[in-house]
Amino acid sequence: MKTPYWLRVLIALDALVQITWRYGVPGVTISSRAGTAKAHGHKWGCWLCDFLDRAWWIGFGRDPDGTGHCESAIKHDRERAEAALKELEGD
Repeated sequence: MKTPYWLRVLIALDALVQITWRYGVPGVTISSRAGTAKAHGHKWGCWLCDFLDRAWWIGFGRDPDGTGHCESAIKHDRERAEAALKELEGD
């Protein structure tokens, strides 16, 4: 499924905000950065991921299969990076 234009713009803005933080990496969203922080036991990552998993009213929340928002964000950031590589390689 192709990501709608408006969502691609929001994801790009999300990644832009994330790179302004200490050690920010281009192409990584705030949610996936929080997910990796949670995996490393950082309190802020645990808090933000838990908040986003419960924030259905602002468009976040867990996936229908129960996967956490930040865990899914990591997967989607990887998929976007792989698609960019494919584009650059001409496949």
